[in-house]
Amino acid sequence: MRYDFAGIAYPLYRFGGVLGLGFYSLDAGDMDETTYEYFDGTGRTFGARSYAATLSYGRALTDRFSVGLTLKFIDELLEDERASGWAADVGTNYDTGFRNFKISMVISNFGPDMTFIQEGYPLPINFRFGGAINVLDGEKHKGVFAVEASHPSDNLEKYNAGFEYGYDERYFIRVGEKFNYDEGTFSVGGGLRVPFNKMELRLDYGYQDMGLLNEAHRFTLGMKF
Repeated sequence: MRYDFAGIAYPLYRFGGVLGLGFYSLDAGDMDETTYEYFDGTGRTFGARSYAATLSYGRALTDRFSVGLTLKFIDELLEDERASGWAADVGTNYDTGFRNFKISMVISNFGPDMTFIQEGYPLPINFRFGGAINVLDGEKHKGVFAVEASHPSDNLEKYNAGFEYGYDERYFIRVGEKFNYDEGTFSVGGGLRVPFNKMELRLDYGYQDMGLLNEAHRFTLGMKF
């Protein structure tokens, strides 16, 4: 299984706010085909893939309150069958002013039903609520603790918690724990920020044991300019 993402964000100095573009790709790889007659396998394989292209806009309405909107086009493939549609996400972020404590809310997947093999189905609407606070705020040493609750329309509530330690705003260590998940509850990783001319190169890595889905390794390469 492979999951890829590429994105760019650009500040709109003339109009205000930030414009973002993104592309998501999920490839489940080849899987063995089974049927009612051949439940042990037909000897053939099939693939499942999902893609999404997004357009986002966010803006600070005050020095503490921000809002954002994302429109996305979704395309799903299951062997020779295809489903396409669109959806929207909306979110808010509020800075309390205390130890950089921020509270955020997001509602995802507003949109019409998607049709797959002549059968329509709704996208799972997901409501997420979370917060992050600086628990360590020294000159060289920084520590951020974050929690999130997720309420999808088609599943049980899920909870996430994580901690990031940063040294000199260049070196980072991260740990996370998921609750009420079937697999992949613990994760660990790190990051590096490297100044490069007038830009900043960002390298991040995360490891997660996904149980039946084996290990997951996440690599992120970013550039701030």
